[in-house]
Amino acid sequence: MSIKKSFFILGSLDFLFLGTYFFYIVSPIYLGYYPIGIAQLILLGFCLFYLVFYTKQYIFISLKKLKPLAIFLFVGYIVSIFFMLYSIFVWYAFMP
Repeated sequence: MSIKKSFFILGSLDFLFLGTYFFYIVSPIYLGYYPIGIAQLILLGFCLFYLVFYTKQYIFISLKKLKPLAIFLFVGYIVSIFFMLYSIFVWYAFMP
């Protein structure tokens, strides 16, 4: 998987993550408390899967040809995962 595809996947996952919050804020109907957490857990799972796939595919195999953009993309995945973990922690902490 190339850096361009990995960046597109990371951007899509972050867009969907922020989109769930936007949908819950703007939506006129209340969908409940649990669907937002379930959506966050699914997105976190996808993000972890693609991080492992990206790391295995690009960083470990082509370590000699490592580009700075690949390192920034790896850091982007890590930051996104931490934000998702934090939001899941907050969701679980305030669960009824």
